[in-house]
This record gives sequence, C-alpha cells and structure tokens, in this order.
Amino acid sequence: EYWTVRLHLAKAAKELAADSEEQWTRAMTIFVELHKQLEEYSEGWWDVTASIAELRDIRGEHDDTLLVVGRYVATRPQLGGPAIRSRYLQLLKQILKRGSKEQRSKALGLAVQIELAGVEELRNDRQLEAAAKQERVLRAIGSARLDYGTDADMTKFREIVKEVLGSAMDDRTRQEAQELLKKLGG
Repeated sequence: EYWTVRLHLAKAAKELAADSEEQWTRAMTIFVELHKQLEEYSEGWWDVTASIAELRDIRGEHDDTLLVVGRYVATRPQLGGPAIRSRYLQLLKQILKRGSKEQRSKALGLAVQIELAGVEELRNDRQLEAAAKQERVLRAIGSARLDYGTDADMTKFREIVKEVLGSAMDDRTRQEAQELLKKLGG
C-alpha cells in the first residue's frame, strides 16, 4: 500500500532528523499526512503517532510529548500494544534525563500508568495458561521501575500481586509474589 511506502520514507528521514532540519521537516510532514489518513487507533496510526512524538522529542518538545502521551494513556491505556508502549516508555525515559523537574514528575507518573496498562493486558490475556500468566505478571511488575509511583499506584500493583499470591499455582510463584510484595511495601 502507498501509505506503507510513505511510512518507510518518513522513518528514514526521522533517522537523519537529529542532524538535519530538512530531514526533520520532511519526516514530520509525512507523518502528519499519514496521521490524518490512517484509521484512528489502527496499528499504523499508533506507529505514526509514536513517530511524531519521537520527532518532537528530538527537538526537546517535552511538554507536547507529555500532553500527547497523557491524553492517550487516559483514553487508550493499552497504547496500541506492547511495542508502542515500549516506544512511549523510551520517550518518557528521555524526558527523565533531559526534562525540567515538573516534566520529569509528569513523565514518572505516566510511566507508571503505562507499566500498569501492560500488566493489565497480561492479566486479561486469555491465551496464556494460568501459571504462565502469573509468572509474566510478576515479572512485569518486578521489572517496572517501582521507585517512582505514587501510593495509589503502588496499591494497584500490591493488589495484583496479592491476587497472584492468593491463587499461586506453585511454591516458586508463591515465593516470588511474597518477595515482590515486600518490595512494594505490603
């Protein structure tokens, strides 16, 4: 399809955008055109939306990135799936390195919400058998940067871990859940 060719052109220009205003403008123009053409919330639309945010990050437009990510986290917390969530988390990590104190605070809060959405997606995955689901949920929570969440966020994570602990399929899962619960302050 024509839009996939345009997407590849824009991605190539994006790779050069940090060193070239012309390439940045070319990439942004194509991404914005595609964003208008693609069906909202489709796989391609999410890819283009994340690419626009990545381009803005190149210029240090952190407030715009936080606004967009915040809007999508509030309305579509799954953010188009694991790959797109990962890209948004990478953007938030860049803001944590280069943003103002207020921007870093917002980025931290959004990152926790994105991590929680990933855990919820695992919990709702009907294709995983129970033991594998429990293991992946614990692993996802354990790998999240849990040092930046609010008390309310930590409560949500604790509730999920307690649920796994209560229905643990084996001793190893039970032990992992207990250790993680301690890390979460529960």
